[in-house]
Amino acid sequence: MNSVRSRPNIDIAIVAVATVLFALSLALRAHVNVWLTIGASAVLLLATTTLGRGELPLWGKFPPARAIAVGVGAGALMALVTHLAYPPVADLVPAIAVEVGGLYADLRQTPGPLLGAPLLLLAVAAEEAVWRGVLVRQMEKSRGPLAIVLVATMAYAVTQAFSGSWVLVLVALGCGAFWTFLRVWSGSVVVPALTHAVWNLVVFVALPLQ
Repeated sequence: MNSVRSRPNIDIAIVAVATVLFALSLALRAHVNVWLTIGASAVLLLATTTLGRGELPLWGKFPPARAIAVGVGAGALMALVTHLAYPPVADLVPAIAVEVGGLYADLRQTPGPLLGAPLLLLAVAAEEAVWRGVLVRQMEKSRGPLAIVLVATMAYAVTQAFSGSWVLVLVALGCGAFWTFLRVWSGSVVVPALTHAVWNLVVFVALPLQ
């Protein structure tokens, strides 16, 4: 009984600590090699969620094969929409192209996107474990789907503000809302994690926007 009562406090503490760690790593983006901050924050976030010892729902309402197919398919669709939408949006708002160029310049630091891809995937696992895992798991006990999507998306986007990039905040709002929707709809952390991973690999590694 005591462990059940303490679960909300543990979950809140995990999200709070993860938010601070992630925000600090983003704040260091302009001063430290971006791959160091990505790797360090991912390891710390995963360690924080592991210490909480709360089981996350892997598959939800889908069998594993279908959850994987949905996640990969949604990620591919996201990447396609991103590539189709980016050119006209960048033409309409040139400042976006400047910001995106700066983000890609950071990712081209040593070791670069290709060799750094495992760190990107580690970061995806960490972010999903916290904001679509622990946070949503706790909110599902007392909140409806719309409130969960709104709160979890805002909590995720707030950390991005510490990066100093308004484009990252916008991306976190848009992508975070979609990933959280997938989490709530499927009941699975695997689905949004795979969607997030595929989108990252396509947009940042295989077929960059710039």
